[in-house]
Amino acid sequence: MTRGRRRRARGRLAASEIGIVAFSGYAAWTNPDWRPWIVVVAAGCMVAALLWAAGRHRCGRWARTGQGLYRLTPTEFEEAVADILRCNGWKDVKVQGGAGDRGADVIGTDPDGRRVVVQAKRYAASNKVGSQDVQVLIGSQRIHGAERAMIVTTSGYTAAAVELADEFGDVDLIDGRALGRMAA
Repeated sequence: MTRGRRRRARGRLAASEIGIVAFSGYAAWTNPDWRPWIVVVAAGCMVAALLWAAGRHRCGRWARTGQGLYRLTPTEFEEAVADILRCNGWKDVKVQGGAGDRGADVIGTDPDGRRVVVQAKRYAASNKVGSQDVQVLIGSQRIHGAERAMIVTTSGYTAAAVELADEFGDVDLIDGRALGRMAA
């Protein structure tokens, strides 16, 4: 649902830019005194379009890499997860990973305004995230004072991990397929 709204908003942005450029061209054609202002407006539109394109490129790069997420180092994968979350409307996203991260690879605020602690697990498809990882994440959630917890992996989850996450209710499990959809 959010994805549809985002696409429509981007469409309106492009239509408004086209409208400004069309109006600017008409005004410059009919009134030579407006030409300096038209140049300023056109330059502003070009800068806005370039910034929009740069942001779109950054958000779409993980969708284009596909299997490329497996080739990233663990630190690079944490950065990729942070980028994907930002592109999905998350705010204040910070990569915490490394020694002393207290079980949190990424911390941020989801689109609903809740503080979320995220663990990023770049595993091969045959290596599933187990219940021990969920237990560590639940402890990390409490340590960091987060309202929710999330494990993002390139693989999947064991039945015990899914059962434990369901038992606690505020733990989200994002597998490789869901990560791919988020990246797109």
